Amino acid sequence: FLQVGPDRGSYYHELFLRGKPHLQKYMRRLPKTHKKLPMKKQDEPDFYKLDKTNPLPQLDESQTALAPNVVALRRQQQQHQQQQQQQQ
Repeated sequence: FLQVGPDRGSYYHELFLRGKPHLQKYMRRLPKTHKKLPMKKQDEPDFYKLDKTNPLPQLDESQTALAPNVVALRRQQQQHQQQQQQQQ
């Protein structure tokens, strides 16, 4: 979680960046026993500065229009999985 700036309290992941879905293959789920150490305040990224030097690609309307549908489908999938677990 970010500790300073206008996005204080926000979560981010170094490999979860708009317009760069190819990075997700490098993301790994850590075991439950693993605790990620908190980042030092001086090492936190400044996304506002970063956007000026290395801007991310802009999303077109067709990509942003699909986002609510993806979220709804993911919820349905989770509910279905929960129902299956309860039946077992």
